[in-house]
Amino acid sequence: MLARLAEEYAGRVDFTEINVWEETEKASGYHISATPTLVFLDRDGNEASRLVGYQTEDAIRARIEPLLAE
Repeated sequence: MLARLAEEYAGRVDFTEINVWEETEKASGYHISATPTLVFLDRDGNEASRLVGYQTEDAIRARIEPLLAE
């Protein structure tokens, strides 16, 4: 699902995956304590939103779209 969204938003949104078992410091820096966790950053790199647990494509789009409007 995330691959489809990455393709849909290509050139407008960057999707990055963090392996919480291998990149523990990076995961800790984003305060990730459960998987899956989606952290949405604004253009300045500040956390704008977060979703924890399985989400639908529509729920993820609902978090992305307002960030694109900024």
